[in-house]
Amino acid sequence: MGNPAAVERRIQRFIASDRIDHAESCRATAKWVIGNMPEDKPIILLVDETSLKDRLKAMVVAVAFEGRSIPVAWWCYTNEEWPMGLVDLITEMLGWVRDAMDRLGDDRKAIVIADRGIGNSPNLINETVGLGMFCLMRVTKKVRVMMEDG
Repeated sequence: MGNPAAVERRIQRFIASDRIDHAESCRATAKWVIGNMPEDKPIILLVDETSLKDRLKAMVVAVAFEGRSIPVAWWCYTNEEWPMGLVDLITEMLGWVRDAMDRLGDDRKAIVIADRGIGNSPNLINETVGLGMFCLMRVTKKVRVMMEDG
């Protein structure tokens, strides 16, 4: 343990370490969580961005389970330093979860749920489907959907 200042410095060093592979950490977390989910239940992934006023934002992919959400992939950034575009960011993190499911041999399709602030992107919907996942997106009246049969 130690005093709060020493613990904070240790956490800062851990987070700043080049030896920590963020993507692999998220894959391992997703693999562990999904691997402990009941096999007869669908995998429901919640995608959401939250912010701490104007200081920090976090994009999170969480597994929904019994009225709770368990974060399995996340990316923190400031308003000025987005790591990449929104669709690319979410697709990257959903890809980590897909990788974890593949490593488990889990052939269930995940259902990705996002609100209208995120789900209005046709590109995100296409990318999600491209990962072999279903989408449930809350959209605005301006979004148009074209089914395969036209």
